[in-house]
Amino acid sequence: LELARGLRSGRLLRRSYTFATDPAALARAPPHPRGTIPFFTLKRPLRLGEERRLSIFEPRWLALLDALAAANAPAETPAPNAASDDPSRLINVSFGCVFALNRVHTPAGPADAGRVAEAEAEVEAEGGGERVADVLLLPVARRARVVRAVAGRRPVSGDRRGEGWIPGEEAPG
Repeated sequence: LELARGLRSGRLLRRSYTFATDPAALARAPPHPRGTIPFFTLKRPLRLGEERRLSIFEPRWLALLDALAAANAPAETPAPNAASDDPSRLINVSFGCVFALNRVHTPAGPADAGRVAEAEAEVEAEGGGERVADVLLLPVARRARVVRAVAGRRPVSGDRRGEGWIPGEEAPG
């Protein structure tokens, strides 16, 4: 009830979007538009001056880190996995952080409630696809800047992962 009341009053925003789950498709995606700020959704607000460690392993967030690192790399340097190839390229990169009070991710396409688990199994078996996010947000954000970054692999799967330490900063006025 509190979430519905927040939506009706305008204290909360609801956003839905579709995103790819296949790392190759994400790598081919265009960068965020010039003049915009990419955002990470967080499970709790990032406070001014608080330093937080982000553990990134989802392909869409790794792709965002790669795009930010590539934009921070010398022009002649190819950077398909820029954040993994040279995590130092992320140092001083800024992005926004927004607190997501509620997040629901489901497979893209027509799926009724009885078919969601089956559709998720299909996406997992195919190694990719698209998902739809339905997110409830506070209408405020915090700017973050990477002060330390480490690239690595997940211990069991061997998949890419990254860690970044970010302090919460004032948004540019």
